[in-house]
Amino acid sequence: MTKSDNKTQTITLEGTKHPFNKAEKGEDKYFVKMPSDLMHYVHIPGYKPEYNYLYTILVDFYNVDFGYAFPTEWKIGRVYGKQDPKTVRNHLRVLERVGLISIHKPRGNKIYVPYEPLSREELFKVCPEAQKSYEEHIRKEQAELERHELEELPAFLRDKYKEKVLIKQT
Repeated sequence: MTKSDNKTQTITLEGTKHPFNKAEKGEDKYFVKMPSDLMHYVHIPGYKPEYNYLYTILVDFYNVDFGYAFPTEWKIGRVYGKQDPKTVRNHLRVLERVGLISIHKPRGNKIYVPYEPLSREELFKVCPEAQKSYEEHIRKEQAELERHELEELPAFLRDKYKEKVLIKQT
């Protein structure tokens, strides 16, 4: 059953209500593996998290016997949720630019070869901007945690902590 809000076209669906257990193996379930190292690519300037899904789609279409994936841009767009082939093409180029895939056009349809992502260390070595972005996220996260922890302290301890921080900064 779906509920639709006509003003904003927001659709609400009732989910299965069954917690996802990644350790459970089911015969009727099929999953595409997404390498954990792919998560660090979101720190590359201009790289959007949705590109990870596109990469995973290509991995799913990958044919081991042929050594490449060969879906049409229209088929990729249908699975990716993008109707404009130009958008799909641009996103594929980003994946190629960051070394996650290669695109070839031997005859007719394009073929795609998905590559294993770089490890976090390898990625940060070749893209220091990604490391800088990652470290900035960590700093903000730690600052937020400290702020919340301070709010939990009694006022007199909070003031002592702030005094220590001011002394360290000068």
